[in-house]
Amino acid sequence: GLVYDNKGQYDNALVYYNKAREIDEKVLDPQHPDLAMTYNNIGAAYYGKGEYDNALEYYNKAREIFEKVLDPLHPSLAVTYINIGMVYSNKGEYDNALEYLNKAGEIFEKVLDPQHPALATTYNNIGMVYSNKGQYDDALEYHNKALEIQEKVLDPQHPSLAATYNNIGAVYSNKDEYDNALAYYNKAREIQEKVLDPQHPDLATTYGNIGSVHYSKGQYDNTLAYLNKAREIQEKVLDPLHP
Repeated sequence: GLVYDNKGQYDNALVYYNKAREIDEKVLDPQHPDLAMTYNNIGAAYYGKGEYDNALEYYNKAREIFEKVLDPLHPSLAVTYINIGMVYSNKGEYDNALEYLNKAGEIFEKVLDPQHPALATTYNNIGMVYSNKGQYDDALEYHNKALEIQEKVLDPQHPSLAATYNNIGAVYSNKDEYDNALAYYNKAREIQEKVLDPQHPDLATTYGNIGSVHYSKGQYDNTLAYLNKAREIQEKVLDPLHP
């Protein structure tokens, strides 16, 4: 199931996850952590399919078990809270998303090293929700918390660092601070051009981001240059009918 999940073949993943679930539900105690892990896996496959209500159903089944049998500060509980928070974020229910992401953040802040990458990831997730709510200063605060950790513990060419630069660039773009947006988008581009395959979709996304900022600045030749870079990648790697 996990292999199919990682390949993006979510229906195949669900077939095997549900085989595991049927066994677990017959032979394990209803509060067994292994059953919760299976529920989390099923939730993740539904999340990948964009079936958010089904994802929430299974993530909450996992949460109910973990809240009963694990220490309240257990990292597995924090991961489940993140899963639930990201579903709510994708459903546009941002206050619910923040509730669960902040629960995860509170656990990680107590049990992890202050420089742990998982804490940075959580801060980035919180920042993205604030950005979606239009609370851009709050978004920047959390993205910069993530950045401070990542710049200390990650290789300067790490893709996760590029993702954070993109997040910060997006916030500045939404604030109409286009020069700041370009500065961060270009930091992301420089990393991605060094470490990713030249046809990687993430690179196309960054080129698209840069092109959009140039468009907002009225720099249309630069806009075309970057949007065409994005287009060339996408035409090679995406299905011809991909949105």
